[in-house]
Amino acid sequence: MNGSPTRGRPYQNGYPANESPTKIGSSYSNGHVSPTQNGSPTKSPVRSRSTSPSKRTSPIQVAPVSAVDEEQQKPGILQRFSNAIISTMETFFYKLGKSIGTHPIKYIIVCFVVTAICGLCVGFLFTETTETNKLWSASDSEVIKNLEQVEQWFPSTTRFATLMVTENNILTPQVLQKMFTYYNKSINIETSDGYKLMNVCVTAGPNCLVNSILELWSYNEATIFGLSQQDILDTINTVTVSPMYLNAYDVTTALAEIKRNSTGSIIKSTSTKITYLLQGSDSMKDKSMAWEAKFIELSQSEKGLSSVYFFATRSFGDEGGGAITGDVSLLSAGYFVLIIYVAVVLGRFNQVEQGIYLALSGILCVGMSICVSFGLSSACGLEYGPLHSILPFLLLGIGVDDMFVIIGALNNLNPDEIELEIPEKIGHVLKHAGLSVTVTSITDVVAFGIGATTVLPALKSFCGFAAIGILGLFFFQTIFFTATLALDQRRRGQDRNACCCCYVHKDYTPNKCSQKEILILFFKKFYAPFILKLPVKIVLFILTLAIFGVNVYGVVSLKQEFDSNWFLPTDSYASEYVVNSEKYFPGDGKAGSIYCGNIDYFGSKSKFDQMYTNIKESQYYSNGTLDSWFKSMTDFLLVTSDAAYTAKLDANKYPVDEQAFIDLTHRYVTVDHKRYVRLFSFANSSGGDILASQITFKFKNLPDSKTEIAAMDAFRKIVTDAGFSEQCFVYSRSFLNWETNKVIQTELYRNLGLAFLCVFLVTLVLIANLWTCLMVSCCIMFTLVNVGGSMHFWGLTIETVTSIQLILAIGLAVDYSAHIGHTFMTIKGTRQARALETLSEMGPPVFNGGFSTFLAFVLLGGSNSYVFTTFFKVFFLVVWYGLFHGLVFLPIILSWLGPSPYLSADHIYHEKVPPSGDHVPHHSHTHDNKNMNGINNMAMTSSSKQFPNNGYTNRNGYPPNYDDIETVYIPPPDYTPPTTKKGLPRVAY
Repeated sequence: MNGSPTRGRPYQNGYPANESPTKIGSSYSNGHVSPTQNGSPTKSPVRSRSTSPSKRTSPIQVAPVSAVDEEQQKPGILQRFSNAIISTMETFFYKLGKSIGTHPIKYIIVCFVVTAICGLCVGFLFTETTETNKLWSASDSEVIKNLEQVEQWFPSTTRFATLMVTENNILTPQVLQKMFTYYNKSINIETSDGYKLMNVCVTAGPNCLVNSILELWSYNEATIFGLSQQDILDTINTVTVSPMYLNAYDVTTALAEIKRNSTGSIIKSTSTKITYLLQGSDSMKDKSMAWEAKFIELSQSEKGLSSVYFFATRSFGDEGGGAITGDVSLLSAGYFVLIIYVAVVLGRFNQVEQGIYLALSGILCVGMSICVSFGLSSACGLEYGPLHSILPFLLLGIGVDDMFVIIGALNNLNPDEIELEIPEKIGHVLKHAGLSVTVTSITDVVAFGIGATTVLPALKSFCGFAAIGILGLFFFQTIFFTATLALDQRRRGQDRNACCCCYVHKDYTPNKCSQKEILILFFKKFYAPFILKLPVKIVLFILTLAIFGVNVYGVVSLKQEFDSNWFLPTDSYASEYVVNSEKYFPGDGKAGSIYCGNIDYFGSKSKFDQMYTNIKESQYYSNGTLDSWFKSMTDFLLVTSDAAYTAKLDANKYPVDEQAFIDLTHRYVTVDHKRYVRLFSFANSSGGDILASQITFKFKNLPDSKTEIAAMDAFRKIVTDAGFSEQCFVYSRSFLNWETNKVIQTELYRNLGLAFLCVFLVTLVLIANLWTCLMVSCCIMFTLVNVGGSMHFWGLTIETVTSIQLILAIGLAVDYSAHIGHTFMTIKGTRQARALETLSEMGPPVFNGGFSTFLAFVLLGGSNSYVFTTFFKVFFLVVWYGLFHGLVFLPIILSWLGPSPYLSADHIYHEKVPPSGDHVPHHSHTHDNKNMNGINNMAMTSSSKQFPNNGYTNRNGYPPNYDDIETVYIPPPDYTPPTTKKGLPRVAY
């Protein structure tokens, strides 16, 4: 939110954009706080002004003003409440600014100390997580509870490393020999601690468990190098048991894109995998991770095979969590581009008025706020995750806006404030800017604070980091940047060089080119008059509704979908593996299991039978994949004649009692059907109670997240309807993603609704007019809908990253619209005239705010990270639609339906902009009307002593006749004409 501060009176080209305030006693009739003799601000009462024009014709036309006696009316309750808050805040910021202006170095030191303390917190308390279950699922959600129970019953500490090989035909001697050469290298790689594969692998007998088609020849080098093409095909088409590990072997699961001949025999395949199973216990985890790193290095250097893709358990953390490191060049370039832009906007192209150090100090504030965010968030127990890599860009875009507000307050000081000593001047700057910066910060902190209440850990953590970071920005921009501004004012007042502060220019006069204000003139002379022409307004209004209508369709069509694999950078080896693995090994649906704890298995036959039937009838079940040990065992008991079983069966071929059931189940899965033993957890090795069991199945290939959620809920209902207690439940690793998809939309709408309500209340207090606040809220709503609809057309979905940015969109949309609405309320005249003046005054700073935010993330469009590219897309939409509604749609509806101005409004529309001209020399004691047109023409002075006699050279304190110029003379705020005789120029109020 840039430009003129909320309470400041804007000046353009050296002229007040409204009429000059008339001094009445020690205060001003425009409601400004004027310094008393002791320097403390006092609030003046609002005075009405005469609307009678001067007898002398003025080229500046004044819009009609209502003749209602405003002194007879009182402001409403809302406006009185708003005024009380604003007055208190202005007084606080005035005193703070005065203190900063008096002791800038001390405040700068305090800021560095605060940053250092937070930096220590980062060093000692910072934690990071890339574990999927800790990032995307609520800690108290059903899926997390089920996961914890599964890990307790069937603890899995196995890690893995996989190499996928693709060739024109895998089943040739040459390819198998190259695969064995790679395998031979892999078993001999050694970590820095001296560990090889044999030291960290999961073993099957004396051998490491490594699954691949090479196990069909027992990884024997002589056998493999002696194979012919026919030998390979014969083995592939006849093998059913692995000779290496003696388990059932299905070759079709190990090969991809299988081609068969007319008899159905396999003759060709284009891809296969080598998978190493590693130990992942607490004592072995670090050793296995070190071996995985060596495995990745070996795979990256593999030249013998045509195409290889590889992945390990550590890959997601390495690649997904390290996105910011890979794009550090984008971060650096973005900072550099923004520094240049800020320096251009904050200063001018001459030797004294450049703003390079101010720009650097503002960017430094962003860096310090990042340190504070990380430090305080770590102290609060929040963990850093993959999403947090966009935090620097977020704070950079918001922080630059605050700089523009503060500089805008300096540029918009009235002449009396400009002539004050630097501490007083900085006090008035912060008095005017503090409210705007505070409101902007409050709206963003509220939006993210509400986001931090979500149940999703990744979203909660990021919003917490962001809220604390924005508070840090508020602190540093208010304190540190203002202190550097005070130092910069001292330097400019002494005509010191902008780059080499030790050098003092003597009798310095800036070049004419540096005094041009192109953007202000563009908005005043071209943009505002053009879009507020009636035909243009009608076309733009219809266009706005058309865009909104199209995007309503987009919002309705917007999908909720999430996959943690998206967070892998697209150019990383991990992403390449995931993409090609899904291409060559798509599978037949996600695996799932029905888990049961220590329940009454003996008395649950009807429940198991009903559940079995319901699963087979489910529309989401993949036919032929249900493998129920209970159904298999009870069917076996019906036909078996083995005395070890029949002796314990009743007449219905079912175990006679619970103990018989447990004994027969243990024998069945450990002796006769060993493939089921991995699905059981018994109290002891000889049997005992059944502590847990599982029944496996697979879902169909489900088309979208909506169907996946429906399938998850349907299977949960199947278990419940069967009559099982909470000790039985359905679980799949895929549920971690599906559960996130299930709650993310609800969480998003909840957070957006609460954030919108809070921002509405803050805006209502700021603007103090319900009708204007509703118009601003309409613009915010239009922006959110348009962003959501365009997300659909751009291929984005509702997930954690986009949810964060939609929440932030509320705060940014407020920035683009609230000040337009507020400024409109401070201007008298017709609706059309007030809209023109509002655009002329607030258009440039609002545009600068949006453009600077765009510059902060524009380079992210070239990133390979999903987080960064999504951030770029959504922020581009937010800035575009926010500026469109703030600078196009809102002025149009205000020009048609805008409410009456505040009773205290005294800002009158000026149709004609004063001509731009030269900057007045710092040490010139001569008043020259042409030299008072630059925005900063008097802001560079350090004392009112430079302008004696109220700024005029004649002894009487009033100006000479200006009949030979086009511009109406506007006196300083403390000027009182000594006489009213005819011929003396007067201001046209």
